[in-house]
Amino acid sequence: LSSALNALARFEGIGPVPELEQVFCEAQSCYDRYRAANAMAATSPVHFTAEYAFECLWDCHWVTRGLGCEMVDLSAAGTLDRLKELAGDPNESEDVREQAQARLEGF
Repeated sequence: LSSALNALARFEGIGPVPELEQVFCEAQSCYDRYRAANAMAATSPVHFTAEYAFECLWDCHWVTRGLGCEMVDLSAAGTLDRLKELAGDPNESEDVREQAQARLEGF
């Protein structure tokens, strides 16, 4: 599964792949959930941003939270508050704090 998810991430812009959404919603492994999110962000960035990036801000895996910071729609309700939480959380990974802070610049 991991290899297939990594391979699908190479098909940039092909559009939504329902199987990636299924893996994202059902994966038991946080690593596979990240791989599915990353592949969705590559294959259908607009759809990923609209449907899944916000949820990534609460994921248990720091890399998935970072992807959410990069891709989330800043106009979605609650986004700015969550990015502020991540940017100011001393227990958050440094990478995620920096990604959240970078998205907040100008707000």
